[in-house]
Amino acid sequence: MQQQPSPTTQHTADDHHWVDLGPTADYPEGEQVCTTAVGKPLVVFNIEGDFHVIANVCPHAGLPLGDGDRRGMVITCPYHGYTYNIKNGRNIDWPHDEPPVKTYPVRIHQEKLQVQMQSPKKDEDTKRGPAPADTPDDEKDACDPTQKPEGAPQDPDCPDGYPDREAPKGRPE
Repeated sequence: MQQQPSPTTQHTADDHHWVDLGPTADYPEGEQVCTTAVGKPLVVFNIEGDFHVIANVCPHAGLPLGDGDRRGMVITCPYHGYTYNIKNGRNIDWPHDEPPVKTYPVRIHQEKLQVQMQSPKKDEDTKRGPAPADTPDDEKDACDPTQKPEGAPQDPDCPDGYPDREAPKGRPE
């Protein structure tokens, strides 16, 4: 797992600011790289040239996700096997009951990868919980094979499904 140097920050007029994570070339295609921005541990994914950033903290037990295995758009926690959709952060095994991993907006500015961070106060006020009731079903059930109607096309975020793993046993206390 690669580690990146400390990023620089560009503030905007609102409560958000863009933080440079370095040149896009520092994030090779197909790789996941652990870094920090504004004191927060992050994992950067380059998947077929598209960049995604999530918190490097598993919501289940607070352990790092960055060393987990990635298949398609799914990261598996290396400690307890919980799985998360990299695009929207949803817990794949229990999308309605378990909190998602935090995701961050990204952009490329002058050939540098940037992540949008909220001010620390805003971050504390906006902790995410289970999927709201008005969340579209295709986002709530991302990659949940039990929710896929027979004959429906495979979810593009989970092209391999779950051929070689079982869902985690039990639920956290």
